[in-house]
This record gives sequence, structure tokens and C-alpha cells, in this order.
Amino acid sequence: MEGSKHLELIASVATAAEAIALAQQHQPDMIILDLVLGGRNGLELLTELRSIAPSTHVIVYSALDEKLYAQRAFAAGAEGYVMKEAGLLALEEALRTVVQGVPYASEAIKRSLLEEAIKGRLPAAPRGVESLSNQELHIFRLIGSGISSSAIAAQLGISPKTVSTHRERIKNKLGFQTSRELERAAEDFFLSK
Repeated sequence: MEGSKHLELIASVATAAEAIALAQQHQPDMIILDLVLGGRNGLELLTELRSIAPSTHVIVYSALDEKLYAQRAFAAGAEGYVMKEAGLLALEEALRTVVQGVPYASEAIKRSLLEEAIKGRLPAAPRGVESLSNQELHIFRLIGSGISSSAIAAQLGISPKTVSTHRERIKNKLGFQTSRELERAAEDFFLSK
């Protein structure tokens, strides 16, 4: 995107705390956000950034699967979602589109939403990973990355008991009997995204 007219990069950050501080300080016109930033739940960070800088446009640029994360990101306040594999040209298109006040999504996401609207039915009840809350999904990814429950608790600023409760809910929602089944599935999920 170098050489793009009318775009000025103010800062690039590596942690959620830096993103929050810069959003408060600069109130930028646009934030391009990776949902995996410094280990924090990117969807919660997105919600926080929108409250800190309500007039700032936010585009998610992520390697996380749009089929699972795009609708969640839009619900959290994003105005665009671009898969990193789509490349910088798609990101530049998203920037131009969102600046004009029009949300941006890939053709696959638009088609999915349109098909649901045409059929005139409510989306089917979520199954599998789609049934997890944003926090449960984040914890599921962290479990898959090999982080221990106590490290997850420390990273998220919650108690180990709360992590344990989330693990049990995830097991129940996904139909696993044992913690090992949960961990194997979480690892497969982490490695596939």
C-alpha cells in the first residue's frame, strides 16, 4: 500500500495496550486490526477500540477464517473484514470502500448473508465451534496453541477457576468427554487457522 494517495500511517503496534493508548491519543480515521494482537481477545479489543474512538473506522485484516470470525467482527463494530490471504490489494479496496461509509466483506461473506436473506429464514442454530461465545472461542484458540490453563488465566486477567469453567462449557458445547479430546481438537483448530 506504499504509495497510496491520501493514506498516512500513524503507527504500527504489537500489543493491545499500545493499540488502546494510540487510539485514545490520536483518534485516527482508520484502524487496521489483526484479531491476534498480543494474545488478547481481538473481538473484545475491537469493541473497546470502538468505544474509545467511536468515529474511527475499523477494518479487520486477519488470517483467522472469515466464515467463523467476520460476522463476530462486524457485531463487535468492524466495518470491514479482509483475510490476509486476499492480499494488500483487497485491503486497499476495503480501505477505499469503508472510508466512503460502505461496509466491506468478501464476495463469499456477502453471498452467504444474501442467501440467508433470500431464503427468508433465520440462520441455523450454530453448531460446533460457531456455537462458542467470543471468549470461549478465544480460550479454545489459546488451548490449541499449547498454553496451560494457568497461563491463559494470567494472560486474560481472569482466575484459573474461570478458565476451568470455560473449558467445561467448551467441552459440553463441542461434545467432548475428556480434556484430552478438547485439547486435541483445539490444537487441530489452532493449526488449521
